[in-house]
Amino acid sequence: MAPTTTQAFDPADAIPKPQPVREITGMTTSNIALSEAQMKKAAGRMKGMIAARVNEGRAVSHAWMLECLSHGFFGKPYGEVRTTLLNAPDEGVVSTKKTGNVAPRVILIEYRSELILTVDGEYVTGSFPGTDLEIPKSAMRSQAENLAHLNDSVVGFVELPELLPDDWETDDILELADRLGYFTYKTPFHELIERDLLVVFKNSAVRWGMDGDYLDNLKGEIEAKPWRSVVSQEIAWSPEFQSGADKYELYFSLQDLGRAKEVKPCHWVIRSEELDCTFEFILIFEG
Repeated sequence: MAPTTTQAFDPADAIPKPQPVREITGMTTSNIALSEAQMKKAAGRMKGMIAARVNEGRAVSHAWMLECLSHGFFGKPYGEVRTTLLNAPDEGVVSTKKTGNVAPRVILIEYRSELILTVDGEYVTGSFPGTDLEIPKSAMRSQAENLAHLNDSVVGFVELPELLPDDWETDDILELADRLGYFTYKTPFHELIERDLLVVFKNSAVRWGMDGDYLDNLKGEIEAKPWRSVVSQEIAWSPEFQSGADKYELYFSLQDLGRAKEVKPCHWVIRSEELDCTFEFILIFEG
């Protein structure tokens, strides 16, 4: 990361380049010791790196700060520090092996060239391609497998649609994944209805997947509007149902669908923020 301001030191040297994920020995939560001099040195380096990043016009995101602090204090990626030094095993953790549509505790999220590792929806580390913080994706996959073993989970993989502006940050990726339901369900509602199934509403059944061009429409809107308002307000699913003499035309945003709740197997409740009411659907998988 090249600085754009004059500093008494080179901010790019504040963080050593990460090494492949490995087991840390000889250091535990009970014997970590930081001197005042180390703290002051790390603070000075952090100040320089923040100044450089701001002058480059880039946001100082929560994820970026975690990585910088981790490297500054320990010389290791935050994900490695979190799982070896800061997160000692908790014998009271209840097993989360479940059947059904529950999201795995450990998820790798891919957005364009970025790969992010999360546990229970919380950031662990990112690949940060093309920067001094870059971590090989093979090392991240290995770390994900280790975390899955520690957390009684499998590794889930999510490839997010490209619905963020060009100046996106890691925090935006996590927020988008959350808004689309990937930290709650292995397969959110908007993915399920793409599987050519019957969707039942008020005793009327239709085959109606996502609106065919909804992604292109959303991407076009994001060029001129904040991505959060586009995801939460623009129509992505507009099914029509005929039940007797009654005709229903429903409209939902992608965020409405991402926040849908599976109240029992194949029974989903969706709240329309625009209409301020809820709708219940039954999904019928044939064959």
